[in-house]
Amino acid sequence: MLLSIIVPIGNFALNFNNLKKIINDSYNMNTEYVFVLDTNEINAFQKMHELCEKYLESNYKILQCEDRNPGSSRNLGISSCSGEWILFCDCDDFPFLTNIMSSLAKVDFDSQILIGSFEVENINSMNRKTIDLQINTNKKWEAIASDPGIWRWIIKRNLISKIKFPNLSLGEDQYYLIKILALEPTIEFTNEVFYRYRVGTDNSLTGSRDKIIDLVSVIRLELALETFPKKYRTLKNLLVLRQIITLFINGSFLQKLQALKFLAKLTFSISVAEYKSCIKFIYYVLRNI
Repeated sequence: MLLSIIVPIGNFALNFNNLKKIINDSYNMNTEYVFVLDTNEINAFQKMHELCEKYLESNYKILQCEDRNPGSSRNLGISSCSGEWILFCDCDDFPFLTNIMSSLAKVDFDSQILIGSFEVENINSMNRKTIDLQINTNKKWEAIASDPGIWRWIIKRNLISKIKFPNLSLGEDQYYLIKILALEPTIEFTNEVFYRYRVGTDNSLTGSRDKIIDLVSVIRLELALETFPKKYRTLKNLLVLRQIITLFINGSFLQKLQALKFLAKLTFSISVAEYKSCIKFIYYVLRNI
């Protein structure tokens, strides 16, 4: 199997139609779906099985997770998949599998991660905008850190077999990416659009006050990584800084104060050159909000 697609499902009924679209797009491809139901909805497992049986026939697994967070669901999915590469997909978004599979067919043998561009769709206005990687510019890392989206990182399974997501609902994916970057993987880039990311939904975790506290835990974990390989240290700093900015913008008053403390700790832990890149990144993020 070339590609395993891990899909945590926290609300089956709300995302039923989108799940059907995702499944239909993978017809006759060298893919495996691993659906992880993280919901207590009645008959969700049975209905998911019926949906897969109708449209996929084979090459799928349906798992049940009781922890109620994407981190735990993805860990369970990783332990059960068999593909050479892994794609993490949210159940309310849409992966462009034709583009992904085409890019994997051309990827360099030694590459361990393939990062693509993505499309943003506002479900209220139905406007769509493609976000390119800016591969050939010096803003590539800024663009990735500003919109890190683990769903556009296609990752070799053997690279991440021993890495675990924290059991959290927000920021857990970026911490996971930082742990992967600590392994100094070989990364390849493409401007092929891999994913449609939907915004404007009522169930956005970033705007959820009861989930934003997870960012505090995640940033603490990230700042505790005192040593980090030089190869990706700038990207790691920018990923942490992006989360600090998110916490400051969306958090409560006390959480905003905590974000400023985190910013101070990050500032004192980096070099002058890294500090300058962080200042430029803050301007880049605020300009594009």
